[in-house]
Amino acid sequence: MLARFIGAALLTLFCLWPAQLDAFVAQSMGCHHNGTWYADRSLVPTMEKCLTCQCQKKTLVCRLKVCPEMPMPPPRGCIVVQQRNSCCPYLSCARLDAFYKIPATRRIIAYLDHYERESIDRVVNDNMLQRRSDDSEVDMYVCVKNGTVYKSGSAMSSSNLCTYCYCIGK
Repeated sequence: MLARFIGAALLTLFCLWPAQLDAFVAQSMGCHHNGTWYADRSLVPTMEKCLTCQCQKKTLVCRLKVCPEMPMPPPRGCIVVQQRNSCCPYLSCARLDAFYKIPATRRIIAYLDHYERESIDRVVNDNMLQRRSDDSEVDMYVCVKNGTVYKSGSAMSSSNLCTYCYCIGK
């Protein structure tokens, strides 16, 4: 009796269309999340950039990425950049390093003096900072919040876990 039942189940399974067969396998082996079935070992998309989820043996297993600590405040000439689709912020000093070439004979103190003499126009409007320099890029807009400098368009930290904030430098 059991052999007939298994035979009928296998016959029914092999008679299904390929799409139906995939759905059957996903439902019997995979995970159901937000109305969608995911196959075993497949990545499950999330709204959180730092959260990676995978279906493992009918269980949704998620891992939260821990970002490296950033120096606060950032070193002189550097900014902390948080890109929109990236989990962790990073320290960006390349723009200033390319602009302020230090000759081998110049001491690092001269570099700092030169940086301090650069004209920096600050517009204090909530947490916005406008910076001007003499290079080809006339304006660079950033936002400052709690000592952290955010590039225009980058995600900013928020006290509310349900709110995403982005820097809109104007």
